[in-house]
Amino acid sequence: MFYNFKGIGIQAISACVPKQVVDNEFFSHIITSDEIRKFERITGILERRYASNEVTSADLAFHAAMDVLSNGIETSDIKALIFVSQTSDYKIPFTSNILQDRLNLKKELLCIDINAGCAGFVQGLSTAFALANSLNGNVLFIVAETLSKILSSRDRVTSTLFGDGAAALILGKFGYSSKKSAFNFFSDGKNFDAILIPEGGYRKPFSQESLMWRFDEYGNSKNGLHLHMDGQRVFDFTLREIPKSVQSLLDDSNNLV
Repeated sequence: MFYNFKGIGIQAISACVPKQVVDNEFFSHIITSDEIRKFERITGILERRYASNEVTSADLAFHAAMDVLSNGIETSDIKALIFVSQTSDYKIPFTSNILQDRLNLKKELLCIDINAGCAGFVQGLSTAFALANSLNGNVLFIVAETLSKILSSRDRVTSTLFGDGAAALILGKFGYSSKKSAFNFFSDGKNFDAILIPEGGYRKPFSQESLMWRFDEYGNSKNGLHLHMDGQRVFDFTLREIPKSVQSLLDDSNNLV
């Protein structure tokens, strides 16, 4: 599925990260020094940030948004607020509604939460483009995560990869600009369980058993409330599907020039 927009763009962008820096030596209890060096060569990840216990994704989002709004953006021109996160403050209510009040934005505002992972930024950005295209005003788009709160420190697969942070963007129309933007979308829920928190939802509600630590065949240990990821399946999917998606976007977008 292919969508394109004309005259819509990013007007301002800001970010917020926690103070705590976590380097790769932090994981020396689960990976060796040689494995750390190999991990750095393959991924390029040297460090990540972790939020403290009292800091949530909404807090990081708030500070990123306050910073982006300081760029001469009139809050009265903002017609929609989109918040993308898999680590929202509550299951109910939605965090974008809470941020509307914290940011002192007007009540005549469309608030949307999007629960999406790896593709969340692109999905949220495309939604922001669509709203900016149809609304006579700007869109505040925020992505924020505190994934450290759902990781097992004894899991080599997930703990080294993810960190915490937030980004806030203002999107709107650029007058009579002819600049064009393009998005394409694919969805395949067959491998939904390749990245999964298996318990604590409504398919398998929280119980005392959810807190039990379990070892997998690779020696990783986690409980039912931690993020579980089948790294090989994710890697295979990336190699198989992402290049085709990128090529499709390039082919389709060439027709816009």
